[in-house]
Amino acid sequence: MTHGRQFGSGVIWWIKGVYRRLVRSVILLTITAAFLAGYAYSRDWLEVELHVTGSLEEAAMAADVPRSGTGLGVTGRGRAYGIFVTVSDFPGEDRNLPGHSGLARRVADAFIRARIMEREHAIILMDEQATPDAFREAVARQRLRLTREDLVIVYFATHGGENSLELYGGTSINESEIQTELAFLHAGQGLFIADACHSGSLDWAMPGRGEAGTLWHGLYSTGAASISYAEYFSNAIVELAPLLGRDDGDVTMEELLAGVQARTRSRLSSGMRLEMESNALGEGDAVLWRVSRPAVASRE
Repeated sequence: MTHGRQFGSGVIWWIKGVYRRLVRSVILLTITAAFLAGYAYSRDWLEVELHVTGSLEEAAMAADVPRSGTGLGVTGRGRAYGIFVTVSDFPGEDRNLPGHSGLARRVADAFIRARIMEREHAIILMDEQATPDAFREAVARQRLRLTREDLVIVYFATHGGENSLELYGGTSINESEIQTELAFLHAGQGLFIADACHSGSLDWAMPGRGEAGTLWHGLYSTGAASISYAEYFSNAIVELAPLLGRDDGDVTMEELLAGVQARTRSRLSSGMRLEMESNALGEGDAVLWRVSRPAVASRE
């Protein structure tokens, strides 16, 4: 008598068969998926997500800082605006400053290369454009643009006297007039830069905080009673501005002064150094602007 396979054994045999087929299918699908993923990655069809190291606070701060354009360092949300004035052609014999030709544009370009200022936010006045009236008009234009989160830079390179700067055609602007104009620029911070003989005598050109609340800093090529040599000071700014902030992203007034002093001193003779000593007024630890730094990424 022949007995058929028991029902219970048949069910077990069927389940085992299904299980073996399922395992083989899973293995085959896994191998196929791995192959396809590797191929897609090699063809740049697939991107691997990178997680930036650092705290959530640091990530949020980085997200708030624009990659171009900046201003008041505390927030990093502002912009930088500038007025750049240089004179190279002067009345009188042997008074021209040929190295000042185009200098205002070079200084403005340095801040643009540093990615803290857009080209359209810089007003440049050189030689016949560098008159007291043109400077006042430039102040009026920038005044309409500025907000309380912005940084405004006002730069002069010319002949200087006690408490005054010479402009084109024998005209000049004195400390009191400069202060009056700067007081109209209601930004978060202001940076007044003077490259001229006796530029340190303009230390009262910066307005006080007053009702506007703008924090002003001054950067001068010399002291009040000393002379300035050529374009050493301005060239130091041109070279330095795009390099600042690489360590921690913050550019402070103290860092700017120290950098300009170091670059200027290295090019002056010992006798010239005694006469031309860069100096500054303001808050040394104030963050003038922030710069973007590449994030350090790690796979997680």
